[in-house]
Amino acid sequence: MKLIDKITVILILLVLITGFSIYGVWEDKMMFLSLLIPVVYIALAMWVVAAGWRAANGRGRTSEIPCRKTEGREQRSDDKIQRTEDRGAGRPHSFVLRPSAAGMMIPPGGIMLFLFWSYSALMIPFSVIPYEAKISTLRLGCYVGTYWVVANICSRFSRRKVVWVTLLLALLGVALYSLVQHKINFDMLFGSERYADYGGRLGGTYICPNHIAHLFQMWMPFCFIFLFVPQLGWFGRICFGYAIPVFGLLIYQTQSRAGLLGAVVSVGMLFLLLMLRKSRKAFAIALVAAPLLVVSGIGGLWAGSSMFRERMEPVFQVLNKAMGGNWEEVASLDFRPMTWADAGLMIAQDPITGYGPGNYGQSFPEFRMRWRATRRETVHPHNEPLELLAEYGIVGALLFAGAVICFCISLVRVIKDSDRRSYALPAAAMLAALAGTFVHGLFDFELRIFPNALMLSVLAGCAAAPTRKEGRAGSLSRWTCVLFSAFLLLALVWSLQVMSSAGLRVRGDLLRLSGNRKQAETLYNAAVRIDPQNWQAYLGMGQVYSHYRYYELDAEKKTLLAQQERDAYARAYRHNTKKEEVVYGLGRAELACGNRDAGIDYLRQAANYRRFNDFYWRKLGIELRKAELYEEAREVFEHAYSLDRSNPTVRANLKWLKKHVAAE
Repeated sequence: MKLIDKITVILILLVLITGFSIYGVWEDKMMFLSLLIPVVYIALAMWVVAAGWRAANGRGRTSEIPCRKTEGREQRSDDKIQRTEDRGAGRPHSFVLRPSAAGMMIPPGGIMLFLFWSYSALMIPFSVIPYEAKISTLRLGCYVGTYWVVANICSRFSRRKVVWVTLLLALLGVALYSLVQHKINFDMLFGSERYADYGGRLGGTYICPNHIAHLFQMWMPFCFIFLFVPQLGWFGRICFGYAIPVFGLLIYQTQSRAGLLGAVVSVGMLFLLLMLRKSRKAFAIALVAAPLLVVSGIGGLWAGSSMFRERMEPVFQVLNKAMGGNWEEVASLDFRPMTWADAGLMIAQDPITGYGPGNYGQSFPEFRMRWRATRRETVHPHNEPLELLAEYGIVGALLFAGAVICFCISLVRVIKDSDRRSYALPAAAMLAALAGTFVHGLFDFELRIFPNALMLSVLAGCAAAPTRKEGRAGSLSRWTCVLFSAFLLLALVWSLQVMSSAGLRVRGDLLRLSGNRKQAETLYNAAVRIDPQNWQAYLGMGQVYSHYRYYELDAEKKTLLAQQERDAYARAYRHNTKKEEVVYGLGRAELACGNRDAGIDYLRQAANYRRFNDFYWRKLGIELRKAELYEEAREVFEHAYSLDRSNPTVRANLKWLKKHVAAE
């Protein structure tokens, strides 16, 4: 392995291990994403530029290395002698396609994924909130680039072995820490208090139990399959065998229904794919047996686990009430069906191109009608296909689906045709992990979690690396390789700009919340100088000036601070007209500057946007009452009262307004 390959792999593994080890430390994930994402782009750019340099100088061509069988051994000219694991009759003579020293191989589905990434970048100026689209596109680039690079670097089993074993040992450490920490003090993480309002469910080094369940769920088929890969050695196989009960216990302790179902489905799919490798007849039998295996697994959980029964009971209640058409009670049991229905309306409004990458969370509230829980928001629909359609539209969904289909077809060929068990079995495990991820994704948003998506990219790259074909290798031409290098260099510069600004903003937020507003203001100003579209930095500046104005006693200084506050909120509003904190803050600033009509209009906008949040309705009602718009104020307070009947301010104002309107 060349030095540049080693550095690239080390950086990617460090980012991935750091990601799933500390994901739950900060509620604002940009705290560490602003550091990790540029590191990924640095690693990708280094390797791709080196490959482009070699291609530009024409050093070699992509080659086909024939596998020559000998008695009890299999030999290649580019690798160490390995013992043959599978000498089944009828396996075709095959070629191992490896990237030459002069360029890059195109991994299965790689072109479609690159087009999907390019489409995401092209969508940025047309998105509802371009800044959110930039962040999402940069994250997507990490996943696509990692898949490409890992598939190229890990062309030899020895390299893939290093990646798999390193990640397994790190995951075992996280799993053991999570299990112990959950029993000792589940609301603490590495000595600091963290949000853990999940009814005692295990969150581990994450916050949400469902997300850490998916991380370990992906590895379950690999743990089973690597028991039968001798090249891993006894140490590796013992570690994977030990991981099966540890990971299974962790998934169980999360009480994640999607995690448990995904794990069972992935094991069932693994059985099906192994039968496909054995023979067509065995596969036909497995088509009947695999569903029975999945059902029996779920039935075993139901019979042997009171926790699973308690967690699944609301699901059956939802199904019964939905079949009876009682949607109000469905909403009281689970927000997902109501959210999915509203997300369908959202998609129908813009089905072709969607609302832009990363824009679901701030575009959805306008379409939220059915789920009426007060002060509770759904940033994601908890359904990956719906979120994909909402953000990328049909065009993006087709590109992504095309990439997945190409990837799956290629791995199925490896499973059927490869005469090496060390190639075929990881491919089967990867497809099984994808099946489990799909099932999990019907009820959650695990691919929006940075370490989970990056882990899937690394595993997919390792599974696709030994892809075998007969004939010419799919590779990039010399000048295409150079252009790709230039493209990734631009992406690196872009990531440094956007993420450095985001990092300054999140550190400014921490300083502001700790009371150090002067330094926070300095960081906010630096953030917007680096990236003028960073609306969150403008929002932070507005909140700093709002604090200064509120406590300022001098009238002239108070007016000046109100104007600075208004200017900051107005800049944030220019880049994000949806966020309720921005709109509400701008309304308050306009009121402080004496612009009552403009201020009330912004408060109306904020209240209508968050129609199920009584806070904004209450504040709007107070300002309407001050403006002597009593009839509208009464209607606003009645709506606020319907959301929260316990608030004394709402009750007192509503009582007074009813008397006053009646007296008139």
